[in-house]
Amino acid sequence: MIEVCIDMTAGLSKGHLGKLVSGMRQAMVRIAADQKELDLIEHIDMKTARKVFTVESRREHRSPDAVSAALGHSTTNNLRWYAQGDIHCDRITDIPLARASLNATKKIRDPLAEFNERKQLAGGKPLTGYPNLNIDLPGTDQGTQSDVTLADRLLNNQGNR
Repeated sequence: MIEVCIDMTAGLSKGHLGKLVSGMRQAMVRIAADQKELDLIEHIDMKTARKVFTVESRREHRSPDAVSAALGHSTTNNLRWYAQGDIHCDRITDIPLARASLNATKKIRDPLAEFNERKQLAGGKPLTGYPNLNIDLPGTDQGTQSDVTLADRLLNNQGNR
């Protein structure tokens, strides 16, 4: 059901999506059983749902690529906004979580990993949390073969896959 909702809303403009969220909130207000539920509804929005989904998926040890694909993203960038939470404990909810297809997961890009690779090709240090690729730079004793191979992979859009 979550995948169908993601597919249905993927093509909506921000204005239409905002109207949909507003309409859903109004529907929740109508079916709320008591004041506690009404108070909670005021704070629920699409970001809340994405955050719960992301944290619960990461607690289930899913990769950032798999979670991004399930949310309908093309990169892992936006995942950083939803992923704050303790992912090192067991799941708190028993809500079934949507899974993206393996093909969709393979299409997810990590722009920071790509930037890390380009930065190291230019002679810089690796980004914190990303691997040191031990790239041999031209003019060093190790030669340039690995640079050519890595640069070729980047130019052919095959890096970090």
